[in-house]
Amino acid sequence: MLYIIRHGLTDWNVAHRLQGQTDTDLNEDGIRMAREAADEYKDIHFDVCYCSPLKRARMTAEILLEGRDVPIIIDDRLKEMSFGSYEGFENCFSFPDCPMYAFFKNPVEYKAPQG
Repeated sequence: MLYIIRHGLTDWNVAHRLQGQTDTDLNEDGIRMAREAADEYKDIHFDVCYCSPLKRARMTAEILLEGRDVPIIIDDRLKEMSFGSYEGFENCFSFPDCPMYAFFKNPVEYKAPQG
């Protein structure tokens, strides 16, 4: 069985900022979410955990698997995609002229911006 678990909440999630590869920490709600997931999955046996190297993902995995003998293998191939110069941009879905709007809402029309 394969389980895919997303990282908990960060301040950038709350602010609707594109994170991409910007290495943000979980906030208090994100830590709470990871603890709730740990409780939810406490009876599930995991052989191994493959994890993005980004802090928000590592923190989630560490909380989820705390006290369990499950290796966490960091794998760069699981790192979030880069949004280049648009990382940190807030509310891109409110700006139809923003290239990231097209990327998420109409990928056929997306044209990668410089950087």
